[in-house]
Amino acid sequence: MKTLIAVLSLFFILPTLSQEMKTYKISISERTSIKQEYQEMELLRSDTRNLLIVKNQKKELLPLSEQDSLRIVAIMKSNDKDMKDEMLSLYRKSLAYEVDSIKINPENQVLEIADKFFNNRERLKKQATEHKDNRIILDGTIYQITVTDSKGVAYVSYAHSPSKESHPEIYELISSLGNTYTAHQIKK
Repeated sequence: MKTLIAVLSLFFILPTLSQEMKTYKISISERTSIKQEYQEMELLRSDTRNLLIVKNQKKELLPLSEQDSLRIVAIMKSNDKDMKDEMLSLYRKSLAYEVDSIKINPENQVLEIADKFFNNRERLKKQATEHKDNRIILDGTIYQITVTDSKGVAYVSYAHSPSKESHPEIYELISSLGNTYTAHQIKK
């Protein structure tokens, strides 16, 4: 009897363990070249909850502490290019954002597009590194797309002004997330 129960429980437990959970995060950072505008979109996806978080950079900057201000002056006087990461970190402290979060219904098409993107993450990363973009872009928007699976493994891709022709999957994902955010803004 114990053997029968063990075998039956394997039939019910193994299929649930073998299915990959739909738990992942897709982060997209967008920076325009000339205007230096910055936006982040982050889709948190799981079987039970789906959330889109959008961060838009505000125009005004936050004041730095006296210590940070003095450090910036010291870095600028030293003219040391090796300190650019520290300078960038200090600059980021002064940025202010408007943050909006949106619960996404399981029926929303953006989840299907995001799932397809997640399932093809390795191929898309490889394609982004091997594919040489021969377009000439004078001014554009640079995207960094990071897909993180449930184990914390991250796949990072970059795209410069993606279009339907140059980066179809990235363009579709960015457009669908943007449309979801716009639709939410209209409802407010």
